[in-house]
Amino acid sequence: MKHLDVLIIGAGCSGISCAEELHNAKVDFQVLEARDRIGGRIRSYQESDLETPIELGAEFIHGVPKGVFRSLEQLQIPFSNVSDHHHFMQKGKLVIADHFWDQIETITKLLKPKRKIDRSVRDFLKAHLAINSKNKKLFSSFVEGFQAADLDRIGEKGLADAQEAEDETLNGSRIFRTVLPYQYFIEKIAEKFLGRVHMQSELKEVQWKKGSVKVTFTQGPLGEIKTLSCKKLIVTVPLGVLKAETIIWNPEPKNLSNILEKLEMGHVRRVVFRFQDRFWEKLTKEPQSFFHVEAENDFPTWWSLMPLRTPHLVGWQGGPRAKEMADWSDEEVYHAALKTLSRITGHSLSDLNTRVESTHSHNWSTDPYSRGAYSYIGIDGMKSTEQIRKPFQDTIYFAGEGCATGPSRGTVHGAFDSGKRVAKKILRGKNIPR
Repeated sequence: MKHLDVLIIGAGCSGISCAEELHNAKVDFQVLEARDRIGGRIRSYQESDLETPIELGAEFIHGVPKGVFRSLEQLQIPFSNVSDHHHFMQKGKLVIADHFWDQIETITKLLKPKRKIDRSVRDFLKAHLAINSKNKKLFSSFVEGFQAADLDRIGEKGLADAQEAEDETLNGSRIFRTVLPYQYFIEKIAEKFLGRVHMQSELKEVQWKKGSVKVTFTQGPLGEIKTLSCKKLIVTVPLGVLKAETIIWNPEPKNLSNILEKLEMGHVRRVVFRFQDRFWEKLTKEPQSFFHVEAENDFPTWWSLMPLRTPHLVGWQGGPRAKEMADWSDEEVYHAALKTLSRITGHSLSDLNTRVESTHSHNWSTDPYSRGAYSYIGIDGMKSTEQIRKPFQDTIYFAGEGCATGPSRGTVHGAFDSGKRVAKKILRGKNIPR
C-alpha cells in the first residue's frame, strides 16, 4: 500500500489550489474526487452555438481577491465586469434602485460582531424597531438570497463577520465573471498534475493516529474498494457532506461533530433560461443586470449576463424556500420560475413558454457530493469557524469555503485561499520535505 506525504479529498477549487501549492513544492501527494470531473460546485455548461458559458454553480468573483486574480493573470484567462444595476418591481413597474447596497449597509452596520450572547438574524431584526417593515423585508430577502441562509439559523455575529467591509474594487467595479467557462479556470490549474487526481473515488472511512492515516474509498463505476495511506490528510469536501456523516471516522477528530453543529449549509435553487430574444431589454431605459420582486415569489431575483448581451436570464431562490424546492422536479422549477418572470416582465406565461429555447439547472441540495450550495455561520458558530481551521494533531486538516472567514466564506476565492493556506501550513511543518 502506497504511503503518501499528503492526500487531498476533493478536487473542487480548494482541493485543486491546495494541490497546486504542493505540486510546486514537489511534495508526494494525490487527490481523490468522488465526481467524474473536477471543479466541485463550479460547473459550467457550453452551448454548441454560443461562446458564452452557462454557469450552473458558482458564477461571480466578488471583490478583488488577490489569489484568484493572480492566477487568472498567470493563466491568461480574461474576465469582465458585472454590471451592478438593480431594478425592483414596484406597483407593476421596474424601477431602478440607485442605492441598493446603501440600503443594505444601513442595516448591516447595526450588526454587533462582539455580542456576548449571539442571536438569530430574525431576532436581530425584531429587536430593531426603528427599521421600517419595507427595509426589513429587503434585508431578509438579501440574507436568504445572497447568504442562502435561514433567518432563524444564521447568527448575528456570523453575519456581521460575513458582511465585514471590503473596499477593494477594480476601477470602481467589485463583481466580475470569467469570460471563459469558470470550470476552465480550475481545469487549467490542474493540468500540470492531473495524473495525480483520481476521479470517481469516494471516501468512505478514515482510520488515523498522529502522523499516520489510512483511508478506504470506492473507485470507478463498480465501486471497487481501495485503500491509501498518508502522513497528512486534507479534507476539502463541502460542509453539507461533512454534516451528513457519510464519512466514517476512526476515531472522530476531537469535537468534530460539535464543531459542525454550529456551521450551516445554505440552499439555492437556480435556473438558467435561454430565450429566442432579449425581450427584457425593452422594459427599462437603463441597462438591466439584476431584477428583484417581492420575496413571496418563488424566484425573487433574476439577472442577465450584462454587459454581455446574450439571450439568457438566470432565476434565483435562496434559503429555506430553496431547500423546500429541492424536492421539486425540473418541470416544477421551470414553471414556477417563469410564473415569477411573467410578473416581472408583464409577458404572459404562454408567451414566455414559446420564447424559451433551452433550460439548465443543477440541484445542489440533492447532489450527494455537495448537499447544499454554500455555507454560513450558525448561532454561536464563530468559535466553530476558528476550530475547524486548526489541524487535528497536525494530521487531519480541513479546507474549503466553509473554512473561510469574513466575506470570503461561501465564495470561490474563499475556497481557493483556504486550500492555499492549508498547503502552506503543511509545508512549514517538519515532516514534509520541500
